[in-house]
Amino acid sequence: MRSRSLFLALALAFSSVASAQSYPSKPIRIVVGYPPGGSGDFTTRIIADEIGKELGASLIVENKPGAGGSIASEFVAKAAPDGYTILNQGNHAINKNLYKNLTYDDKDFIPVCRVAVGTTIMVVAGNSQFHNAKELIAFAKANPGKLFSASAGFGSAPHLASVGFEAAAGVKFTTIQYKGGGPASQSLLAGDTQVMFATSREGCTRRPQRASRSPTCATRSRCRGWMLHHRHRPRRSRPRSAPRRRCGSA
Repeated sequence: MRSRSLFLALALAFSSVASAQSYPSKPIRIVVGYPPGGSGDFTTRIIADEIGKELGASLIVENKPGAGGSIASEFVAKAAPDGYTILNQGNHAINKNLYKNLTYDDKDFIPVCRVAVGTTIMVVAGNSQFHNAKELIAFAKANPGKLFSASAGFGSAPHLASVGFEAAAGVKFTTIQYKGGGPASQSLLAGDTQVMFATSREGCTRRPQRASRSPTCATRSRCRGWMLHHRHRPRRSRPRSAPRRRCGSA
């Protein structure tokens, strides 16, 4: 499954000042609904850097985590419609079904473009007793609710992936919601949780130090793509002659 599709959106209706040739005449804010350390923050900072180079302007990344990104969406919806506030958020449709009293609507935004599509992987700590998905599923079935799953927030792509995995595997996790992938990853590494569904960027951030490992990916096709990508990284942790592990092995 697609772990996350992030979209840039502008507050509706640029003013005449923003549409003038002098634009941009001041720094532009890109608001992201997740804290530092996760894929949403990571991609937003890449976007800000590239847009800044293209426009010759300063872009400021502003993190407003919480409520599946709806806090950030509400902030941008209420911002002055002058083209200087941009939102990087892809959870509008999901949040409309999760939260009853949202103070914004789709008409408050103008979509610009899709900026990222990523793979969802399931990861455990590097010192975990589980070395593959089969072992984890067997334990979870024998001990329902005893495995704590770190989630990036209600309605986030990792949360939906976790729910889908539980349904498909016939297991039950105790899910702990965090304000983003960064805090969720920290809980996994600290041992507060035992499993986490994450974007490939979050899951592989500390892989060279073997702090975490991925027993499986959300789908075989996506898993294969993720593994091929990381097999060709410039820095290798094993000799070229060493046999390659298949996805699903430690």
